[in-house]
Amino acid sequence: MVPALSNAGARHRFILYHREDADWLENPLPPNVQARPVAFGRPRLPRRLLWEQLVLPRRLASDGVHLLVAPADVAPIFSRCPVVLAIRNANPWWGPASSTLLGRLRERMLRRLSTLSARRAARVWFVSEDSMRRIGGRLGIPSERMRVIPHGCPPWIARAASLPAPALVGNRPPHILSVGAVRVHKDYEAMIEAFGRFVRHGGAPDGIRLLIAGHLQEPSYQRRLEGAVARAGVSDRVNLLGGVPVSELAGLYHSAFCVVVASRVETFGYPLLEAMAFGKPVVATDIGPLRELGGDAALWYPEGDGPRLAAQLEALAASPSRRLELSRRARERAADYTVEKAAGRILALIEECAYDSMRRSDPPRT
Repeated sequence: MVPALSNAGARHRFILYHREDADWLENPLPPNVQARPVAFGRPRLPRRLLWEQLVLPRRLASDGVHLLVAPADVAPIFSRCPVVLAIRNANPWWGPASSTLLGRLRERMLRRLSTLSARRAARVWFVSEDSMRRIGGRLGIPSERMRVIPHGCPPWIARAASLPAPALVGNRPPHILSVGAVRVHKDYEAMIEAFGRFVRHGGAPDGIRLLIAGHLQEPSYQRRLEGAVARAGVSDRVNLLGGVPVSELAGLYHSAFCVVVASRVETFGYPLLEAMAFGKPVVATDIGPLRELGGDAALWYPEGDGPRLAAQLEALAASPSRRLELSRRARERAADYTVEKAAGRILALIEECAYDSMRRSDPPRT
């Protein structure tokens, strides 16, 4: 987003506060972007929150910042400059609670801080209509201060999806791919149950595997998944890959038979957008944000319904023409979600908010 936003707002100056170990920064940065690395230390979350609330307001003042964009749910509550806040995390608001005590405390703290931040912010944006409807009503802020700005497809996905598949795929066996952190709200248990049915009932491609690519964030939930794999009788066909580098993830998408998005809770659904950009047939949980994003470019099943998910996988395996049609629709739909379009909308919100702030601080004379 940083290069796209700086390009759209070429006449503005941007200051980017980032973790000092961030490995995603482009080098060199655009000329109108200045980087400010920040060291949080460990434990990272409480130190980051303290820095945001106590240190960042002073940094904003000393750096001459006129407006702050806070893209991750929390902003300084006592900042003097206007704030544009993005609410992108659904977990503190609804769905299954974390499987760990620390995770549940974190969700409760983030919900409280997000509420205070949103009430302080000049504008709040959400990444889907569904999340604005479900979370916005609980924030207690006027509707005219809320906007919907969907994410754009990450540039690395767009580049990798345009490459010929053999350049990335090689000789891999067929697999079903699921991407996302291994946490309880992703509902991998229903997916593993469905995969076991798919294999046992016949019709599955020979040697097909289930690959789950995502950081293992809740050890107790990982143990539950290992038990689910054993009960389904597919221990030799399921791999928990952990975090996967971007270069490898592109190859996994390219060679996937299909992609399953099994989440119970989302505000948007990045893995669904990524899969559509690669033109992959997708089977996804029928929840509001995913349906809003995927429309007729995916097959749907009720959340937690392993037998229905298995039936959708069997339908895909039985119909090459349906897979091709879903692939075509997926690419067409993904083309509507670009980083440039998202950056333009964010910039418009920034300028609207900045104009309102200047107007209030310097009212017209009569």
